Amino acid sequence: PVDVQEIGCDVLGATGRKFLRGPRGTGLLYVREGFLEQLDPCMLDQYGATLLSETEFTPRPDARRFEMWEYNFAGKVALGEAISYAMNVGMQAIADRSFMLAR
Repeated sequence: PVDVQEIGCDVLGATGRKFLRGPRGTGLLYVREGFLEQLDPCMLDQYGATLLSETEFTPRPDARRFEMWEYNFAGKVALGEAISYAMNVGMQAIADRSFMLAR
């Protein structure tokens, strides 16, 4: 388990696949409040920005600026279920087991 506030983390990305056992291609992105506006997506689509003119746009003010038009609804639901399962098992129990298996 990682306490992002304790370590002073600005940005943290995590795969949904590895320890959460969620579907491939899913993951999580944490961005500290107040830090998001300092980040620019590598590309934008019609959902990530508002088109102001042929040459101007405004990125969304929230994390959805990083989401692309291909949206995996089933993967998102399955990742949510994997997170619920992990929370029920207990994050410390999962960490302890992972470290034990790695020895």
